[in-house]
Amino acid sequence: VGFLRPTGAVFKYWELTLKEAKVLGAKFILIQLPKSFKESEESFANAEKFFARIDRDEFEIAVELRGWSEEGIKKFVREFDLIDVADPVVRKPLHRKRINYYRLHGSYQRGRIIYKHKYSEKELREIVKKVKKWDEEESYIYFNNAYMCDDAKRFIQILAS
Repeated sequence: VGFLRPTGAVFKYWELTLKEAKVLGAKFILIQLPKSFKESEESFANAEKFFARIDRDEFEIAVELRGWSEEGIKKFVREFDLIDVADPVVRKPLHRKRINYYRLHGSYQRGRIIYKHKYSEKELREIVKKVKKWDEEESYIYFNNAYMCDDAKRFIQILAS
């Protein structure tokens, strides 16, 4: 959402997102910020103005911060009352409220995400273990890799066994 800058365009797109979330019957809205949204005073200042002005309605807001320090993520999600979106392969969520939201993008090589990664049976079983261990009232797992449908189906089978 435009680096959360408090501009008319950003607020317009937030209102459109809110409207669509209502139509879809969503429980929460994901704000996925790019790696170029750096951990800085400017980012915190923009976020403070953004979250102070928006209407959250009944929605929880989940945020995916990339390349931030653990301390920076903790501060951000707590200060603005957000759900921390985490890849369970990489780390445990830092602020979960009553909902866990996981995104699995693939494997990581030299700081880059490899979306063409297909999760092995062993990897999926490890993820299931972690997710069950960190269980909250609700957990959402979103596969965002090239094999997302196949990986999600196998994940559900492992979860059910």
